[in-house]
Amino acid sequence: TYRPIKKLNIRLGASYSSSKDRSGMTGYNSFLINGRRIPYLELRSSEGEAMVVPPYYRTSFTDTFGSGLLQNWNYIPLEDYKHNVTRTRIEQLIANVAADYTIFSGLSLSLQYQYQKQRTNTENLADRESYSTRNLINYYSIVDYYTHTVSYRVPLGDVLSLTYADMQSWNSRGQLDYEKKVGIHSISALLGMEIREIRNESNSNKFYGYNEDPLYYSPIDMVNSYPTVFGGLGQIGGFGSLARTNTRFVSEFANGSYTLSEKYTLSGSLRRDGANVFGLSTNDRWKPLWSIGLGWDLHKEPFFRVPSMSFLRLTATVGASGNVDVGRSAMAVTTSGNNATTGFPFQLVTTLNNPSLRWEQSKQYNFRMEFEVFKTRLSGSIEYYLKYGNDLYGEAPYDYTGWGYQSVLTRNVANMEGRGLDVIVNGKLAEGPFSWNARLLLSRYTDKTTKYFSETAQRPYNTLGGGGKINPVVGYPLYALSTYKWAGLDNNGNPQGFLDGVKSTDYTAISNAAYNDPQNGSLVYLGSGNPLWFGALWNEINWKSFTVSFNLAFKFKYYLMKPALSYSSVVNGLSTGTGDYQNRWKTEGDENKTNIPSFVYPLDGYRDGFFGSSEVNAIKGDHIRLQFVNLSYTMGTKNHSMFKQFQCYGNISNLGILWRANKANIDPDYIGSFPAPKILSLGVKASF
Repeated sequence: TYRPIKKLNIRLGASYSSSKDRSGMTGYNSFLINGRRIPYLELRSSEGEAMVVPPYYRTSFTDTFGSGLLQNWNYIPLEDYKHNVTRTRIEQLIANVAADYTIFSGLSLSLQYQYQKQRTNTENLADRESYSTRNLINYYSIVDYYTHTVSYRVPLGDVLSLTYADMQSWNSRGQLDYEKKVGIHSISALLGMEIREIRNESNSNKFYGYNEDPLYYSPIDMVNSYPTVFGGLGQIGGFGSLARTNTRFVSEFANGSYTLSEKYTLSGSLRRDGANVFGLSTNDRWKPLWSIGLGWDLHKEPFFRVPSMSFLRLTATVGASGNVDVGRSAMAVTTSGNNATTGFPFQLVTTLNNPSLRWEQSKQYNFRMEFEVFKTRLSGSIEYYLKYGNDLYGEAPYDYTGWGYQSVLTRNVANMEGRGLDVIVNGKLAEGPFSWNARLLLSRYTDKTTKYFSETAQRPYNTLGGGGKINPVVGYPLYALSTYKWAGLDNNGNPQGFLDGVKSTDYTAISNAAYNDPQNGSLVYLGSGNPLWFGALWNEINWKSFTVSFNLAFKFKYYLMKPALSYSSVVNGLSTGTGDYQNRWKTEGDENKTNIPSFVYPLDGYRDGFFGSSEVNAIKGDHIRLQFVNLSYTMGTKNHSMFKQFQCYGNISNLGILWRANKANIDPDYIGSFPAPKILSLGVKASF
């Protein structure tokens, strides 16, 4: 901070961070055999040795093909990762400068500028011993069986793939602030403008026959097609890529408030935002936004007589805001490339021009109470709000013959409404050498779709098996979840549902009935896939120089679908199945002790689909999670020390679930995947 003259204050700041990451062993479910996932795939022998796994061709074939002249074609998953390594480095720089100038008493000017740059460099080195490189070399090799020689179109050596991604942003802001108090009148106002630009660029390339020392690589023909060792033609590939996006925002804003007798406040704001996402219609580039509010400091009234309460403020506001998805564009979006067979360039329209696309709109009403009681030992706020969204993005039907790539187009066709309650309570549970502070954050939120431009918007069938994504059905929550009503297994292990109130295994008829008549009893509506209640309880305990803090997060009143066993997916290699396979129906009578259907062949995809979306696979998502524990020790410093303060700290996060409502031992935040790993951080902080 620098103050060259009395009225001018200049602030400079910068931060730099750098991180490196190196890939490790491939996850089990990533191993594919000819593009299929194989359950119970063995990676080690009974003696503990890493096994050869044939991903494309039988070992008996590759051991003899090419008369032994080709590269070793064996794939050993537990060893290959050592020869195929990805390294990622992320660097980020943030620099800012700001100047505050007092024009005269009550009026000041501030100018701010921030620059941010983030670069991500990703390097994948598949050396000559890696399976991917050996397979590529063999695939385009030319074997001369008469001279017992091999010619290589892919040069012998490593394959290096490089990807660079660069993000830069520029943010400029100018603002005038005015404050004036005359007697019982107080005025506060600001006027400003902000300009922001975000530019993302990326490029990638691949080098064949790469050698690090001495540094060289071999150029190859990536355009023409060549015969493969098995016959036919193919392109070696390796085309580089270039990508660039540039997003600009402009904001003009004003905010003002008038306070009478330090008790009654009238406030308002005006804002005008623009974005280059909407470029075809000038009226749609800009979105005027506004808000108005009233505040009342009730504790300052003469009639207020609550000795234990030292502060009580009531406020009410109403305002309109806008939202823009930078992934959308009013202009056509195309994808270009080269045809794999002819090599000719092509360009495909993947997103049609949509000149009517405009800002999403939202209007919100807020009612808030802030309080302090027992000499600030207990403080917080209670807020209730109503939210109405209009012109929201949604998929609307489009004449397929007029375009051909898709039959829907994203337009401003949806409305929704939501309401919520936010409670914040701060408590000083103990003071002195031993102190204990706590904060409770509690929220309740519900919403529903009120309009959607679709023929099926009135069909609850659209919420079947949902919960994890938005299902816009009018009158239902955005993340609504319905299931097929479950009637158990029959004596052959077939899952049963209800058709017109009668148990049935006619899955097509059950599905059609649920689609056409949601009142026939085939469907069960469970509720929202988003928690209706959620929040956190934060605690900080201090004793002398030691501080320990921890945070508990909770989510209540919502439902999820657990991963269900699908025999079609297992047999077709789309999944490795689930542990429920061992509990499947095997003999008559098992229907009394299991809900997992029997394995049948030929496969029945409708049967699997019914079971996967049935009530028996729905679970409650309610849970309480310990997010982190932080321990720190602050050392006292003497006057002659160079440090004003020196602190050592340790933090461990992602500690896991303390309680969950479901009995399947499933983490609701990580359905079908591994939970986030525990992270341990150690560090020091010093001020001079």
